[in-house]
Amino acid sequence: LSIRRQRQMCIRDRAPIVQLDARRYLITDAAFGNARPQWERVLERVQSFGLLEQLQRGAIVVTQGFIGATPDGVTTTLGRGGSDFSAALFAAALGAEELVLWKDIPGVFTADPAVVHEARLVPEISAPEMRELAVAGAKVLHPEAIEPACARGISVVLRGVAGAGAAGTRILPCRNAAATPLALAWRQPCWMYRCNGLYSEGFTTPREALLSVHSRAGAFLVTDTPLEGTPCFEPQKGVYATVTAVGSAPERWTVPMLQELMRQGIPVAGCVVHSPWALRLVIPQEMWREAVFSLHRVVVQYAPEDAH
Repeated sequence: LSIRRQRQMCIRDRAPIVQLDARRYLITDAAFGNARPQWERVLERVQSFGLLEQLQRGAIVVTQGFIGATPDGVTTTLGRGGSDFSAALFAAALGAEELVLWKDIPGVFTADPAVVHEARLVPEISAPEMRELAVAGAKVLHPEAIEPACARGISVVLRGVAGAGAAGTRILPCRNAAATPLALAWRQPCWMYRCNGLYSEGFTTPREALLSVHSRAGAFLVTDTPLEGTPCFEPQKGVYATVTAVGSAPERWTVPMLQELMRQGIPVAGCVVHSPWALRLVIPQEMWREAVFSLHRVVVQYAPEDAH
C-alpha cells in the first residue's frame, strides 16, 4: 500500500470521516478572485449547518480551502493565501484552541533558507511580527491569512509536511520578549521617490507604496512598481531593494544593524523604524544579497544560545 493510503486507513480507524462542502459555510461577497467573508453569516453557518455537530460527535471533518460562496450560492475564491485564510476562518468560528497549517518548510526561519543556508527556525513569533514579515516579502503566509484566528486569541502553528514530528513555529496573538530581531525579509526591485516640503503638504500616499516617510523637510517613498501620474515626486537614480528586520523594539537594535552594513561598505538610502516590530532599510538593488547576509549575522548574534 502507498504511504498516503496507509495514512487514510489509519485515520479511518481512529474516527469516522465526514466530507463537507466549504461553500455551505464560508459565505462571502461577490468579488470573485478576492472575495471577503461575511463573518456573521460564516459564524451562523458553522454553528448551525452540521459542521460543529459532526465534530462534537467525534468525526474528522474534511473540507476545502480557498473557495466560498455568495449568499445566493455562487462560487467565489478568496485570492492569495486563501487556503490558510479558510482555515483561520473555520478555527475562529469554531472557537478552536489551536490552528495548525502544514507547509513545505517546517516553519518561519530567520531568513529564507533557500538564500541563507545558515538560517535558523524561529520557535515563536507574534501575529504583528508575522504580518510585518509577510508584508516585507516573506512567502510563508499571506499578511491577512491568520488574522481571524489571532484576533480571537487562537494560537497558530506552522509545521512542515516533510517533518511531521517537528515543533514548527508558533504564532501567538502577542508575546513578551526582549528587544531582539527575529527574522529578515526583502523585496526587490524597488523604486525610490522624493518630494520637497512645498509639494508634500497634505499629500496622500500612493497605494503602491511599500514605505512612506513624511516630514517638514519633505517626503520619500519606496514602491515595487514605478509610479505614473505623480509629478510632485522625483524619481531617484538607480533601482533599490528593501530589507526588513522584524522583531521586538527595533529602535533598540537599529544601530548594530547600521554599523554592520557600514563595516561591509553597503550604503543605506533609507532607514525607518516602520512599526513597533519592523526596521526597514533601503539599499541599492545590486547589494541586496550582501545586505541580507550581513544583517543575518546580527540576527544570529541576538538569538538565544539554544536556538537552532
